[in-house]
Amino acid sequence: MHPFDPITEDDLNAYIDGGLDQRRRAEVEQWLSQYPEEAARIMAQLGEADLLREGLGEEMFAATADAGTRHLAGRLRQRLIWRGVTHVMQRAMMILLPLAAGYGLSWLPTGGQQTAVAAHIVPLFADEAAEAYRTAMKGLGADRVPTFRDTDLPARLASVDGEHPLPIPAPPTQRWQLLGAELTPWDHGDAVQVFWRHETKGTVVLFVSEDKADAGQPALPPTLGHTEEGDVVYWRSGPFVYALLGTADTRALERVAHLIARPAPGK
Repeated sequence: MHPFDPITEDDLNAYIDGGLDQRRRAEVEQWLSQYPEEAARIMAQLGEADLLREGLGEEMFAATADAGTRHLAGRLRQRLIWRGVTHVMQRAMMILLPLAAGYGLSWLPTGGQQTAVAAHIVPLFADEAAEAYRTAMKGLGADRVPTFRDTDLPARLASVDGEHPLPIPAPPTQRWQLLGAELTPWDHGDAVQVFWRHETKGTVVLFVSEDKADAGQPALPPTLGHTEEGDVVYWRSGPFVYALLGTADTRALERVAHLIARPAPGK
């Protein structure tokens, strides 16, 4: 006999919509921990609902027709799932943890047992850096060089106030040659991409931007993540965000990141 009232479909819909009080939400999560198939279904719908709210805003979400909502959900899902929608993962983990304890992870889809990797969603700026890297590497042919020969001008152009250029580190050692820099837009403004080439390790691209929208976030040391473009090492120093990708192997990326990461200068 369950210590709570029977869970209905209305309860599940209200859970997805965030309309339950804390007690009832806990009861729903306890119930879901006993029914893996229902938990998987609710997790999928939970992610879809939150991703739509992230992309549309609550007011527009409520006014969107069902067919249009479903269509837009498909378009938004791939774009937004890599954009730091951590509240989706946090709520989903409330379901996953009891399941893992009671049933193991054998019911998850293939690859689901790699929980640490699955739960690690890179932040928005790192995902944007990966997209910019892909675009830049496609266009950076043998006969084309970056727009800027050095980083001074793009560091000022991409700065939020124009008075204080972005703090862009120099190459970590003399064996890394500066090829140049590019400006690239992202959701929170403009960023600078800095291109370095090593005589044996290949090319790396450093993404640097000023993220005023999340300037209050704590400092983040160099952290390894994974995107569709490959491994990325990212970090945050005050309002400044950095991401490093390239043709160099992962160990080289991590080493370079730790050499160039530094505290934000006073502004």
